[in-house]
Amino acid sequence: MRKSTRLATTAFSIVTAIGLMGAQSARAQDVPTNDYYGGRSVASQPTCPTVEWHLLPMPVGVATNVNGIAYYSDMSGISIIRGTVAPSGMVGATLVSVSGNGPAGAVTGTHTAGATKVVLTGNGCANATLDLQRWRPSGGGD
Repeated sequence: MRKSTRLATTAFSIVTAIGLMGAQSARAQDVPTNDYYGGRSVASQPTCPTVEWHLLPMPVGVATNVNGIAYYSDMSGISIIRGTVAPSGMVGATLVSVSGNGPAGAVTGTHTAGATKVVLTGNGCANATLDLQRWRPSGGGD
């Protein structure tokens, strides 16, 4: 099995596991489970791949945990995102590589009803700024 196929399979497994954990957490907090945040940040250097972001639902105006994954678009590595969003909307999280050479570093930012902006600060290609987009998957269910 090719390395990129193994990484893609690992990424899918991690996204599925995190999605299931987040759905349970969101239900416990009575928060809608169908809004997700993610996107692709521009590469910090011409030789760097972009960073793909996928975060679980984040309600606005309440303290909550941030969970998700990030990975390089060339599938060279996958990372877990763990952190918090304060009631004020301040985001603080850490990316830790769990497979290959995933992006790693500190994430700071803001989360409001109108916009979610994050900055990843790490070594090498693990530097990115992104306006996370709100996703509402089709199908309408949990």
